[in-house]
Amino acid sequence: MCIRDRVSTQSTWAINLPICLLHILWSWLFTFPFELKFIGSPLAIGVTEALLLFFLVVYIWVYHRDSKVWLPWSKKSFTGIPRYIKKVIPMAITIYAEWIAFEILTFICSFLGEFQMAVFTTYINTLATFYMIPLALAITFGTKIGNAVGAFEPELARKHIKTGFLAIFI
Repeated sequence: MCIRDRVSTQSTWAINLPICLLHILWSWLFTFPFELKFIGSPLAIGVTEALLLFFLVVYIWVYHRDSKVWLPWSKKSFTGIPRYIKKVIPMAITIYAEWIAFEILTFICSFLGEFQMAVFTTYINTLATFYMIPLALAITFGTKIGNAVGAFEPELARKHIKTGFLAIFI
């Protein structure tokens, strides 16, 4: 499991970071220079999502097609799901509330005009990109700390905790 998490983290950084940084550029290009206005921002999101999926599949196919890290599904894969769901529901509600707030703000902004709507959507997408950086850090360090605790290596877990706090403040 530890190896699978490290591979997952590597693919996340190798694929998501460049494409997410390019997403800001695409949002701006599709909205302003190409004069697509409101349609430009959803188009940029579509391009970003399609490229993320494409490059993730290519990454797995090129680097891990013969790997023993990607194991097939079994009944053991589904053990402990009720415990997991109990922990995930509050987080899912929080994220859902955030997206509902986004939808309400978008609806209110739609009364201001097409140009203002395009600017708002580009702004929100840029803001969401900056929201993803701490989220990625939390997932990465949570995985590393959990693996160290599971491997009964408390010193390594403390090291990851200190590194995580340092990364947060940088």
